[in-house]
This record gives sequence, C-alpha cells and structure tokens, in this order.
Amino acid sequence: EDYAPRGSLTQRRGRAGRVRAGVAIHLVSSHRYAALPPQQTPELLRVPLERAALRAKRLFPEALIADTLAALPQPPALGAVRSATATLVSLGALDPAVDRAAGQAATSEALTPLGCHLAALPLDVRIGKLCLLGAMLGAADPATTIAAALTCKSPFAAPFGSPGVRAEVDLAKLQLAVGGSDHLTLLNAYESWRAIRSTKERAAFCQQHFLSSRTLDAIGATKDELHAALREIGMA
Repeated sequence: EDYAPRGSLTQRRGRAGRVRAGVAIHLVSSHRYAALPPQQTPELLRVPLERAALRAKRLFPEALIADTLAALPQPPALGAVRSATATLVSLGALDPAVDRAAGQAATSEALTPLGCHLAALPLDVRIGKLCLLGAMLGAADPATTIAAALTCKSPFAAPFGSPGVRAEVDLAKLQLAVGGSDHLTLLNAYESWRAIRSTKERAAFCQQHFLSSRTLDAIGATKDELHAALREIGMA
C-alpha cells in the first residue's frame, strides 16, 4: 500500500463538482502532497517479477525472459529480471538447460512441467508451488488453506494494551499452536473455526483466541478461489 499519485488526486477532485458544488478532501499534508509522484509507477516496476517472467516465457518460449521484458515500453531493471529468473530456477520452474558437454549454460531457459503449471496459476510462484505439491501429495485441502492464510493477513489480532494483554494474546495463540509451526498453527486455527457451525459460537471462539472473523472469512473465500484455479488446470 502506498499514497496515490498527484494525478489520481486531481482526477478524483474533478468528481466533486460534476453534479453540484462539492469539496474534495485528501488525507495528506501539503508537504506530502508536494512530494507525491505525478503519476503512478507502472505495476511491473513495483511488484516481484517471477509471475511476469513465467508469462513471458510461456508466450515466447524461444526468447530469453530478459529480452522479452526489455521490449516493454517501460522495462524493469535487468538486475530485477535476473533475480526473478534465478528464483524461478531455484524453485524448479525454469530449467537452466545446462549443456553438459560444454559445462556451460545454454542461451535460453526452458519451462519445466512445474513451471508450465505455475504459469497457469494466478498466484505468487511460491504459494503456487505449495498448492501444486499439496495436490500431488493428496493434501490439497490443508495446502490451499495454508496458502490462503499466507495470501491474506494473519487472522490473529494484535490489540494494543498493557504487557498483560499481550501475554494473554500469546497464551491464546499458544493454545492453537501445533508443533512449533506458524503454518500449522494457522491451519489449526482456521479448521477449528470452520468446524463450528453456530455463528454465535464462532464469534465466541474468535473472541477467546483473539482471532479476526473477517480475516478467517477472507481466508475461506481465497481458499475456494485456489481450489477453482487447481481444478482449471486439472490438479484437483
């Protein structure tokens, strides 16, 4: 999350007087406003490039990822592209296609079967790999729950208060802890909440364990989307 650029604020200001006289209020100081960029930075220059690199490779399999992205009107930095490519190789999504005879890397990367599936998923590549491996190992349901929890914010609330309140929050989270793993603890919290059918009892459970029911609902909705994405590529 970041502040909107000046251009967006000016555009929204124009809406205030379309029907009748109005006032536009921007929740920034004059100093912050003066420092805002005139236009929004392109998304490709603000987000991790792994997904964009996979899509580039899927669309232009014979070309290098760096060459494909360099042809864009506002290309990302070469260092960022190389870092994304190295990440994809480490995840097993790209084959560096090493020439074993020469002992050197070939001139083009190649998508692995895992990379082909990841390219079809609208997910961060790391979370996508978690979902795919979970489906392959017969654990799609817990894998997609954990993936959804990682995509959303943590359901555990962090209320401000005295050290005694924070200690109470830690104790409530410890009651749901599994094997010292944050991921399994998230899974246990969600499944325990989901197993409760009564809305009133769910609310009491969230209050007892300092959980956000809204975030748990969001995790459930995201999990359904992940299942749908896996079904589309024949993995669920």
